[in-house]
Amino acid sequence: MVLKGEECKDINFDVAENSHDTRSIIALAAIDEFALRSVDGARTRHIAKKANVNHAAISYYFGGKWNMYLEIIRVLVRHFSKLFAPVYEECEAFFKSESKSRAQAIGLLKKYLVTSHQFYLKDLSSKIDMIIKREENFPTEAFDIVFEEGIRYHFSIMKDLIAFLMPDASDEEISSISISIIGMNSSITSCKTAFLKLNGKDSLSVGDIGLFSKTIENLIDKIFQ
Repeated sequence: MVLKGEECKDINFDVAENSHDTRSIIALAAIDEFALRSVDGARTRHIAKKANVNHAAISYYFGGKWNMYLEIIRVLVRHFSKLFAPVYEECEAFFKSESKSRAQAIGLLKKYLVTSHQFYLKDLSSKIDMIIKREENFPTEAFDIVFEEGIRYHFSIMKDLIAFLMPDASDEEISSISISIIGMNSSITSCKTAFLKLNGKDSLSVGDIGLFSKTIENLIDKIFQ
């Protein structure tokens, strides 16, 4: 998949607090603020204080709050697309093949869904999920970036797999099923706090993600087999 959109410098979302990568440190502080208050409510002075930088550094590195928000969104979409690149290639090869099987399609659908689960172990996952969900409910220019550079292609692959598995379904039915499955697959982030409290935990473990992945795979088997 060729990523579209304006070129932007990378941001290291795993940067250490004592790093000299000031740009990434500012971006991480900004994600906290955007998740908590939205882009309109976010205060650049709060971001600068959290990042332990001079307020002018935000304009120096990003050109202002709005430009910083859009650039963070672009980089997030790019990271997400890179995560899925190997699965995209497998799916594209499957669609081009003359010998497709139902079992292959179900296997790819499972892999497609489970691939995103490795992201859930990152501390930022809930904050990023909050930012994207806010864009879904109150779209700004940033949602166009998320949709055109990420969701559109991601969703089209999902629809094509489901269309293969349900050849008699209408396009509207396929879209509805696709969105429902994507929503089910993201429940580990939207219901993360409840899951942790119910199980007396402070954070998700590799085992939790593995169990959730297995649950999703079993549900896909029940739906399509």
